[in-house]
Amino acid sequence: MLSDYMEAFALLRREETDDGAGGTAVRYGEECVFRAGVTAAGGALESFAGGAALKTRTALLHDRSVRLRPRMLVKRLRDGAVYRVTGDSADMETPARMRSAFAQVPVELVREMEVTADAPGA
Repeated sequence: MLSDYMEAFALLRREETDDGAGGTAVRYGEECVFRAGVTAAGGALESFAGGAALKTRTALLHDRSVRLRPRMLVKRLRDGAVYRVTGDSADMETPARMRSAFAQVPVELVREMEVTADAPGA
């Protein structure tokens, strides 16, 4: 079954607090945990420097009950990898009548150092 290949992810929520020096300290807290899997969702041939390369697109397959929207951040709990959602999970869902209720949303890997006060949060 497909759900056997999924693992724990957490939706990250941006939290701002007073830093005590007149500024704002930003951290990301875990809002909810859900099961999902990162997959390659097709690819596109791109040209550069006289050559060509296949660039794959990354997607997150998850339970349909979780709604992910652009700019939300999710973290894979196994290794701490953070992904930024670049689409809306409502755009690609299994039909309501199907027994397996999944959705898929495009994501991009975010390096942990890029998750700063300037990064859009959930």
